[in-house]
Amino acid sequence: MTAAAKQVVPFDEDAWELYDLRNDFGHATNLAAQHPERLAKLQALFDREARTYNVYPMVNNAFELLTAKRPRLVSGNRASYSAGTIRLPEDGVIDIKNRSFSVIADVDNPDGDAEGMLVTLGGETGGFAFYVLSGTPTFQYNWLGKEHYTITSSQTLPKGPSTIRFDFAYDGGGPGKGGTGTLRLDGEAVGNGRIDKTVPVYFSTDDTFDVGEDWGTPISPDYKPPFRFTGTLKTVTIEAH
Repeated sequence: MTAAAKQVVPFDEDAWELYDLRNDFGHATNLAAQHPERLAKLQALFDREARTYNVYPMVNNAFELLTAKRPRLVSGNRASYSAGTIRLPEDGVIDIKNRSFSVIADVDNPDGDAEGMLVTLGGETGGFAFYVLSGTPTFQYNWLGKEHYTITSSQTLPKGPSTIRFDFAYDGGGPGKGGTGTLRLDGEAVGNGRIDKTVPVYFSTDDTFDVGEDWGTPISPDYKPPFRFTGTLKTVTIEAH
């Protein structure tokens, strides 16, 4: 491919085209030059609708598509989810990247042997999973499928109701930096560790956000999807700080 072929033409330099789809479904004849007034009306209509439905800013290459600041499907810095919330797109949940955050799970372990997924976002290409494995609360962060950071609890999940919390203190200093994670069980710190690198832009283009189970590729080889939580998962709360 030549350098000219790789060049991206800015949107304001693009040529608009106009077709009569009633008689020219194959787009064979461009009528833009013959009907400039009709083209102008359609351009104005596009602009009005694009602003109404938050289409702007538009991007025309893959890098900008991933990095552009675009509207999200959720507002604020805190949201709670119930078990069975599955396959939510990444733009539909609280954004935790490049900042400190907390993940809080209120659970009940009636028989004392509950395990499974509490919440996960992303998959084998990057993301996080918060789960209970063999009775032990665990948080694992996957950095681009290349490095995995695992923080485990020094105590097993007790029988009955409890709150499992993971707090991440971001180092700051720009995107993709590291930080320190702390696991808490009913308010008591039971584990901590470093996450040296974080994903700055996007965890995955197809793996999603799942609560109480995992319906995408696994963050970790330690479990196999769907890895449903076998206790009672009351709520999972995501907070961005």
